[in-house]
Amino acid sequence: MNRWLAFLIPLVGLLACSQPQIPAEAPEQALPAFPIETYEHEPIDQIYCVDEQKSQVEILVRRGGTLARFGHDHVVVARDLHGVVLKASGMPSNSRADLRLDLRTLIVDEPELRGKYALDTQPTTSDITRTSENLQEKVLNTSTWKEVHLHLDGKNETSSGLKAGLTIYLHGKVLDLPIVFQLEELDRGRILAQGEFSLLQSDFGIEPFSVLGGGLQVKDRVQVFFHVEAQKPGPAQRCSIGT
Repeated sequence: MNRWLAFLIPLVGLLACSQPQIPAEAPEQALPAFPIETYEHEPIDQIYCVDEQKSQVEILVRRGGTLARFGHDHVVVARDLHGVVLKASGMPSNSRADLRLDLRTLIVDEPELRGKYALDTQPTTSDITRTSENLQEKVLNTSTWKEVHLHLDGKNETSSGLKAGLTIYLHGKVLDLPIVFQLEELDRGRILAQGEFSLLQSDFGIEPFSVLGGGLQVKDRVQVFFHVEAQKPGPAQRCSIGT
């Protein structure tokens, strides 16, 4: 290895995890109030509370560019998920859900999840710490935007799963996405929703990280995988809706 490469490799690796991202555009819309009152008038046997102990969202972020081999892919997990699900019996189009996620609790690069997605590099502890700090401070600006709100409207059932419209309120932006997911009835009054979708960071005013003239960059599109369990509330129990 010549002297230039010996210098470049650690430098690029450091930049890939520590370079601040360009902040998102000025906020345009505040997070909506949680519409808990709209669920309180629905039949109690159709209401489910999200189980934050058994639910999580995983976000896969890929690297790109001609120098991608010097950077890292990352996986971010969110477990502080709260909300309400209305599962209308036999009527997917009448079903809906509202969920809140505290962005300050996101965790970057847990070893088990890096293994799950077969990520092919191993960032150092300091790399992961810097990536987490940049995610909180520069990308998501969680001092201002502490949470993300997700609203789901059921559409219809197909051979590939349930179709729904997903509205995401994040960083002062609003995005509507069509999604398809699997819904399973569990025992003891529980349900499980699982699926995945992708989105562009730039749709929320976030400019993906890039250095060396784009030679090393974070891809704009990220993949989101969700596993949400919910259970019927007990007598006089209210669903948690977060902070």
